[in-house]
Amino acid sequence: MKPWLGLFILLFIVPNNTSETRLQLDMQPWPLVQQCVDEPTTPPDDWTFTGTILLQGWAGLHTLRAEYSVPHIAHFIRWGDLAPGGTGILSPDNHWFAVVEGKAALTQTQAIVVYSTGNSEESYRLDWETILPPQDVPTLAWRDNEHLLYRSQESEAEFVLINPFTLEIENWTGIFPVDMGIDIFPAPNWTRAVMNVGGRVYYENDWRLLVAEPSELRLLEWVKAPIAWRPNSSHFAASFGEIWAYGGEDENLALFNRDGQREAIMFNLPEETFFGQNLKWSSDGQMLAFATSGGNLYIADLAAQQVTDTCHTAYGFAWSPDNRMIVSMPFTREQQPIQIFELETNVVFTHALHTGRVLGWRADTSEARR
Repeated sequence: MKPWLGLFILLFIVPNNTSETRLQLDMQPWPLVQQCVDEPTTPPDDWTFTGTILLQGWAGLHTLRAEYSVPHIAHFIRWGDLAPGGTGILSPDNHWFAVVEGKAALTQTQAIVVYSTGNSEESYRLDWETILPPQDVPTLAWRDNEHLLYRSQESEAEFVLINPFTLEIENWTGIFPVDMGIDIFPAPNWTRAVMNVGGRVYYENDWRLLVAEPSELRLLEWVKAPIAWRPNSSHFAASFGEIWAYGGEDENLALFNRDGQREAIMFNLPEETFFGQNLKWSSDGQMLAFATSGGNLYIADLAAQQVTDTCHTAYGFAWSPDNRMIVSMPFTREQQPIQIFELETNVVFTHALHTGRVLGWRADTSEARR
């Protein structure tokens, strides 16, 4: 028996009586301030933004800069040729976009491909032939800006660390030797993680998220996704409260320190809504953008300890590198305007149309390797 399996078994036989008592909140939510933006408008001629907005589109990886009237195709990617779960992930600095090519019908992977988001002629390919069990999904994760974590060819839950630029491969001996089917949210520095070992059912108390250290697992009560770590790995935000199938008055957004101790209740969820999965920290870790099920965008300010209701609908969104703007658009099969929310002026500008979704926003610095 693998040592981590024994640890999981031990966790499941420990009595848990939390379902017999109702959660008593001992903290008040941060003040909520309503600061509604006007309807989106066309930007003035001298308006601009820095960096490159990254988009998924019909042709593959698309990019949008201030001087573009329409998004440009950076790399052609045949989405139908990707393995399940391999639809693409950005590196932490947004300079690289990794996909897993394969065949969905066989759950077969054929290659790992890394595309530069700043150079349309730069990509790296690692042939990787393996067929996984039908219930398995090949999952990829960036360990840092240089390395990818990926499931090894065996059916056991083991990982390899891949440098896609040098093609060096080594066994991964760090934390998280767990089945890829489990939801896992690693801290950026990979010294902690929050994971779900209670399955994917959303009913009350069926979620069990754990903070994992190299040799310790700690039970967290009343927590479920979405989970988002601060960029410096000091804290994470998570949905917290009495958890029902579709949210409710007892569900909140809470701030936890790296050891899983709750430090603040940032936001109390309105009735008849639940949190969307898009929960994004600004790069300096001072602001947290999140949306409820209806797409209403809120921004939590850690310094002011207050939450702003923007009255703006934003489904998929990303922060600009300078943390002054948020780009958003719904994930749709029809053309929709790309909307850019400027926080300082509290104005939303529309900039071009696109079919697809927002992936991220990269800084102007170049990371070309050729």
